[in-house]
Amino acid sequence: MADKLIQVAETYGFDGWFINQETEGAEERTLTRDDAVKMQEFIKYFKKQAHEMRLVYYDSMTSEGKMDWQNALTDKNTMFMTDEEGNAVADEMFLNFWWTEDELADKDLLKASGEKAEELGISPYDLYAGVDVQAEGYLTPVRWDLFESGENTTNTSLGLYCPSWAYYSAATPDEFRQKEDALWVNSEGDPSDEIQYSSEEQWRGISTYAVEKSALTTLPFVTNFSTGNGYSFFREGEQVSKMDWNNRSVGDILPTYRWMIENEGENSLKADFDVADAWYGGNSVKLYGNMEKGKASRIQMYSADLPVEEKTVFTTVTKSNTKCFYINTLTRTDDTKQSEFKVVPVNEQAEQGKGASVKTEWPDNSVPKAGLTASQTLVGAGSTVTFASACSEKLR
Repeated sequence: MADKLIQVAETYGFDGWFINQETEGAEERTLTRDDAVKMQEFIKYFKKQAHEMRLVYYDSMTSEGKMDWQNALTDKNTMFMTDEEGNAVADEMFLNFWWTEDELADKDLLKASGEKAEELGISPYDLYAGVDVQAEGYLTPVRWDLFESGENTTNTSLGLYCPSWAYYSAATPDEFRQKEDALWVNSEGDPSDEIQYSSEEQWRGISTYAVEKSALTTLPFVTNFSTGNGYSFFREGEQVSKMDWNNRSVGDILPTYRWMIENEGENSLKADFDVADAWYGGNSVKLYGNMEKGKASRIQMYSADLPVEEKTVFTTVTKSNTKCFYINTLTRTDDTKQSEFKVVPVNEQAEQGKGASVKTEWPDNSVPKAGLTASQTLVGAGSTVTFASACSEKLR
């Protein structure tokens, strides 16, 4: 099974596996110490065959083979991080969520976990303090004082379960982005803001503990700020479709900071995504607010690690950095009998090529067709049947 898991990861190009051993066996055959040893051997074999892949173990099974969540690194689960000879087993461990509950708070389990890790020669940051945000997102109460170990330090790393909450709990793209910003940044969407919290359990925002990392390391870098969806589609500033769409492959690297703006004087400049207009895709970034004459407003957009040389050029006239094609929806509302399909190539610099086309003949759309449907076809005495027209528009 380890060989197959490695093969799947290599085929689909992801980093490794999260092992959640959360079963207790059957009534006639419960899990034992032998099963825990076999799990350890399974992990060690996996890492031997694919040492570059990450393998995260969930705090569930103990060394006795029982389901007994420790909510910490303890003597009962260290065997899944290091063996008796001190050799590494799993790369990391995701600690169960209850360390933040009132019943366990006085045990300071994360601090004890960090100390146990150092005792074993393991980095405390290979342990992830689990926080379950699946149900309530940033409304989840978390004892951040137990996570913190001092000024600008923490006892362990932080592990979030189901941060996709921001997506599936939102009714609109705007609500999704607001929840994303509050979850990952803070309530102000600005990692530089010094926010005063009313309690230790109030959501801090992940930017409180994690410094942003940049995906921008090479040139050329092209972005249209596309979120990968829209209510219409634009190409070179012209609206070419009014159909709703979504396509993650058309999405760009979005601004790192959403939004950090320094306003001088009476300026009140703000920024947001604009779905009403775009250069390429379904949205752009809009800046709005009052501006005082002679005063500047500075907006920080990206954290980047790009080479800036003498010949480096920056321009705000860009196209999408995409390798896919946009196909408009074909709607026949008249007597059209022929359609032309055209494919236009676009390279990484969004330069448009010549393209190729093909024409297709359609059946006659002008011939009327009659028809109807019935709500039920097996009718008894006293039954009510509703008939609905299935005629073509020409006949209606």
